[in-house]
Amino acid sequence: MEDQRGREAYFRFTRKKRPKQYRLAVACEYIARALANRLGLPAAKVRTAVLKGKRGKNVYGIVSWKMPAREVVTWRMAGENVHANPEKYVNQFELLRQVVVFDTWIANADRAAGNLILYRNAPTDKYSWYLIDHEKAFYGALGLRTHGRNRHLPKQTHFRCKVPKGLAVHLKAEHFAPMIQKIRNLPVSAIDMAMRSVPRGCLKQREKRILRRFLLHRRNILVDLMSTKNFCGIV
Repeated sequence: MEDQRGREAYFRFTRKKRPKQYRLAVACEYIARALANRLGLPAAKVRTAVLKGKRGKNVYGIVSWKMPAREVVTWRMAGENVHANPEKYVNQFELLRQVVVFDTWIANADRAAGNLILYRNAPTDKYSWYLIDHEKAFYGALGLRTHGRNRHLPKQTHFRCKVPKGLAVHLKAEHFAPMIQKIRNLPVSAIDMAMRSVPRGCLKQREKRILRRFLLHRRNILVDLMSTKNFCGIV
């Protein structure tokens, strides 16, 4: 889609008829982006949007702005050369390796190959990259309709973080240490600021408290999470 200024963006449809699902999807996007940026991970700008759908009905969703570059592709579309030798073709590849730590921390269940965006302005340039689509992070906001004060905490080691095809083979445990340390050193105030970035009305106080406990708990056990063999699956 394009806005009135001609800027391109990705639009993800959400069901306004399910208001809780809609507002939690929005909250997940804003919190994940704020935390990613605080950790030095590039993530797309997001905002809520209303489009005119079929028969003139409003369609509610979330917009992620597309980088204004001559070539913008998903990781899946980048091709086998990039997948086989990403260090040669992708800028900040060491940082890209660490995205899996961030996704594990926030329990992002949807880091598919289409949610990692590569861009460049010339065929001879290396690709830069950024992240999109975090509405399923935090276990889809923890399934907040069913979780009590601490019922979500024991389930953390069962999370399976997806890694785009072609990237998983380049990941080793020693690559994760810098991001683990960044997350462990992140002040609680940064988490609170991420909560405050959410549009008004999309996150209730009780939900903020649960998400705050969730992030602090996962931060404390992050080393154990990243040492298990269950943290990634290839998509």
